[in-house]
Amino acid sequence: MTDLNKHSQAEDLFRRNLEIYRELVHNTNSIILKMDTLGAVTFVNEFAQEFFGYRETELIGKNVIGTIVPELVMP
Repeated sequence: MTDLNKHSQAEDLFRRNLEIYRELVHNTNSIILKMDTLGAVTFVNEFAQEFFGYRETELIGKNVIGTIVPELVMP
């Protein structure tokens, strides 16, 4: 029974910490952007959306190059 209680307490703590993390990420005045190994955006917080001028739906799945980072054009 003690192990079950400890497990339940750990789950509650995890949920509270996850909620704090989510609130911090979504409400911070800093750009938070996550992308995969190919450069496709997988997450962008609200501040980044306002900063770059794109909605989340316009960025998710798009490559950062050519959207928020200009392509390098060689002369």
